[in-house]
Amino acid sequence: MLKMPSQVYAETSIPKPAVPEFTVKLFDSSYDVPTTYSTNPYTGEKVTHPGYRVESRTIEIKIKNQPFTPFVVEEATANWTVGLQYVIRWKGYFERDWHEIYYDNPMDGFTGFSANLESEYSVISFEGEYSSTEGLRLYYQGLIATFPPDVQVDFQVKARIGYVSRYPVPFTSGWTFNGEESGWSNTQTLTIGVSQTPTSSPATTSTPTPSEGPQQTEQIEPIVGAAIVVTVIIVGVGLLIYLIKRKQHKVA
Repeated sequence: MLKMPSQVYAETSIPKPAVPEFTVKLFDSSYDVPTTYSTNPYTGEKVTHPGYRVESRTIEIKIKNQPFTPFVVEEATANWTVGLQYVIRWKGYFERDWHEIYYDNPMDGFTGFSANLESEYSVISFEGEYSSTEGLRLYYQGLIATFPPDVQVDFQVKARIGYVSRYPVPFTSGWTFNGEESGWSNTQTLTIGVSQTPTSSPATTSTPTPSEGPQQTEQIEPIVGAAIVVTVIIVGVGLLIYLIKRKQHKVA
């Protein structure tokens, strides 16, 4: 069974999508693997598996959805749902040829990423291991590459409205896309290694809550001041009584 290459057949009943608007960002998606424990099944010895840090980065492509409602079309004896999809391609900043990122599912049109119509945006992410020396390593269909640190990568997106159906030919059959597609969007350039959003803040940057130290200091200061005033008054009264009694004693 051979899979026919994706083709686009224009249908007058299917609207032509607009060129999509999108942004591309790089996120720090690193995480910690906690320490785990197990028992050696032969000796009964307790084994400790130390935790470690996994450095990773995620390329996030955020596409603004255009107004669209899926509908059904009839083809021969079959009914097909017309949907909105996006095709993504990339290249090195100084490269001439583009590379499409494939989503290998015939029902989704080979290269199409189905739009999330329940949200204002469709978000498509690609995560890979990251090293400050080797860069970002990705392993996706059409995106098997290692981007060195500080290099620039270009991205473009186009929209497709249509459906995928069987395309019969002698001795084989495949899938083909039927519908309309937009032109490619403007180019968005991403710098590898420059993360816009860290996963967490360092512990040293934590700040105390407003209910801590400062309020306690403000409450203690008036108490200390009042105590000093009372002490001064008591000492003054005692000294005055002493002087009066001493004067009376001299007169006597």
